[in-house]
Amino acid sequence: MHTEPLDSEVVGALSSELGEPAVFARLVRLYLDRLGERLEAVVNAEDATALAAAAHSLKSASGTFGAQIVADIATELEAIGERGEDAPAPLLDGLLDAAEDARRALEQVVAEVEEGVEINPPDEG
Repeated sequence: MHTEPLDSEVVGALSSELGEPAVFARLVRLYLDRLGERLEAVVNAEDATALAAAAHSLKSASGTFGAQIVADIATELEAIGERGEDAPAPLLDGLLDAAEDARRALEQVVAEVEEGVEINPPDEG
């Protein structure tokens, strides 16, 4: 399980792959704009099938932007939904906390990119 709100290697790789800082910042903002909707879909899922689908969407998007703790919890919630079970409240609380931490960290990354700070890509080592 990850301990930092963002996986800097994933963020760096995405930034490097996109090449243009403005494009990177715009995509991160799009993820952040939709994060609330994705979280709401997970938290308010009407049944296990809806939980699994919503958690899968959140997992995929969060992993793409380096929000690994969010992606890890969403993976767990997806499996819970696939088993036909309800999401435990403490896990949902943990998801919301992790999402807020990831939001703050990504907002900081965007602010730095807009100030001209270069995001370091991962080592090719």
